[in-house]
Amino acid sequence: QRMQRELGMAKIELAALMNLPAGTEFTLKMPDRLTSPGRISMPFEEMVDLALQNRPEIRESSYAIRIGEAGIRKAALEALPGLQLYGGANADSNDFLYNKDWISWGAKASWNLMKVFETPTRKKRAEAKLALEKERALAAAMAVMSQVSIARARYDALIKEYATAERGTMVQSDILNQITAMSRARSASKQSLVREQMNAIISEARRDATHAELQEAAANIYTAMGYDPYGADVTGREDVKTLAESLRVLWIARSKAPGQ
Repeated sequence: QRMQRELGMAKIELAALMNLPAGTEFTLKMPDRLTSPGRISMPFEEMVDLALQNRPEIRESSYAIRIGEAGIRKAALEALPGLQLYGGANADSNDFLYNKDWISWGAKASWNLMKVFETPTRKKRAEAKLALEKERALAAAMAVMSQVSIARARYDALIKEYATAERGTMVQSDILNQITAMSRARSASKQSLVREQMNAIISEARRDATHAELQEAAANIYTAMGYDPYGADVTGREDVKTLAESLRVLWIARSKAPGQ
């Protein structure tokens, strides 16, 4: 019942992702056999490095720190006196002047005393804001590292769980083959055959469900690392087959460490 409930909810979620109207009936084309999921070989340290480079909240914190540092410099520069240079050509029609046209230039210095008195307070405020932004950046980095760590731990656990489910399915298939042969030889009851057939169906369903969870765990790792869902070559005008192949190649490339 639990698996049936989960499958029912998954079908509704899939219909929503495909933008189908509510209640629309559709049939999935299932592959003959699920392919074994490829293991993500990228080391955890490199995952964290990529996440710290790609995640938008880390970039936002970096920009905020740079703005805070600029605020401190601004508070210090505003306390300095202002210097204004001027120059120009002059002319006068007064006949009593020795020179009726001349050129003048010079410099003027001004100092806003109010800003001078406010400078220590403004500088402390800017420094406090910068310290706060650095703490926020540290908290964001720790949160990103935790997300990557949790996603990787869940993925590693599901890799083992899927391997166990795959072995269990193979063992159950061998048992079913033996019971089927015994049933044909009339050395096993029909009830035993039906029971083992049901166990084989349940074992395959559990393996497939674990496979789906494993794919979701891999997607969560990519999300935690800040990867875009699609590659740069995707324009949105591709057909389903081309898009699926592009995603397959992209996911294989992302599962490997740089340089592999």
